Amino acid sequence: MPIYLGANNIENFIPKNAFIDFRDFISIEELHNYIYSMEEEEFLRYIINAKSFLNSDSSKIFDATYNANLIVEKILNL
Repeated sequence: MPIYLGANNIENFIPKNAFIDFRDFISIEELHNYIYSMEEEEFLRYIINAKSFLNSDSSKIFDATYNANLIVEKILNL
């Protein structure tokens, strides 16, 4: 299950339903309790949503090959 702690604008790039945002919890213990108390269906929804995002065109911006090709294209067009 993806757990995220990072940039505040992550929801501009990854759907909120595809990860658990650590910032939504006061402590790691609270996050731990949340994860271990969730129903299997909810857990599986996160997994399905994360896989769906990773298989979508929207996830390409995180792909190394995609970004390398963008850099090469920019260099060639200078």
